[in-house]
Order: sequence, then structure tokens, then C-alpha cells
Amino acid sequence: MADQPVSNPGKFTRSPATTQQPPPSPAPPAPEAADCWLAVMNDVIGHPDLCEDMEARRAYGLGKYKVPVKPHNGRDALLDAYQELLDAAVYLKQKQLESIDARVVNVYHAVLTQLLRLYPIVREKG
Repeated sequence: MADQPVSNPGKFTRSPATTQQPPPSPAPPAPEAADCWLAVMNDVIGHPDLCEDMEARRAYGLGKYKVPVKPHNGRDALLDAYQELLDAAVYLKQKQLESIDARVVNVYHAVLTQLLRLYPIVREKG
């Protein structure tokens, strides 16, 4: 059966035969996997000093917000990441202007590259 007009002009309803159900929602993450900081630390497990800094930052967040960063927390993770990268770019440029260090310049350019990659994704979400 084809699309059928309804009482409101310009709106159509699909017949049951052509209506597709959206895919089921993914299951919520397991409690042990719900802490994003722990998931990231697991990705860099071979770098204990970095994990130590991450654990300190995680502890700071837990003290301030009382919960770890978790998926499906109601925040826009892409927008948050984009805004944090904007801040990182400014801090790195500040350091670059204070004293030239090729490593800082390289990281600054890497952050700009990530911003340029993330910008269209954030903007398309509107």
C-alpha cells in the first residue's frame, strides 16, 4: 500500500507494511564499563605515568561532581570535546608565544588538526 495522506495536508503516514522500526537501543553499559576515565586508562595501560595523571584528574572530577564521566549522561560529548580542544589550542599557543619548544608547536598543530576534523561534525549536529 502506498503512502496515504492524513487529515493534515503535507503530512503522510506510512502503511504498516512499509514502516520500518528503528533499531533497538543499545543495552546500557555494564557498571564496570560505565566509567569513561577507566576506559581511557585501559587504552593507555602501557603508560603508567599518564594513567597516574588521568587517575588524579578522575579523582578531581569525582570530588567535584560526585560521579565519574559516564556514557549517556545527558551531555553532548562531541561539543564538550570540541570546547576542550578550543581551550587546549589557546593554552598551547600561549606556551608557544612564551617560549619556543618544537614539541609544543607540534602538539599545537595536532590539536588544530583535531579541531578542524571535529568542527564539521559538531556543526552538522547543529
